[in-house]
Amino acid sequence: MTYFTARNKFSASLMAKGSCWYCNKHLDDVRRFCGRECAEAFEEDEMAMERRMQATRQTITDATYASA
Repeated sequence: MTYFTARNKFSASLMAKGSCWYCNKHLDDVRRFCGRECAEAFEEDEMAMERRMQATRQTITDATYASA
């Protein structure tokens, strides 16, 4: 996924906080990431977390139906 896709999907709702959301490097009050690498790494981490949550939900659903 590209930097711009990452910005649109995950970071669009992030507010600038004075530091990079990925590496915590000090930034101005406008930017959310210090560069493309951090934005893409943040995107990858967020996507991995989504996949883990979906897998957990599926496991719980499967276990619920298996015991019924």
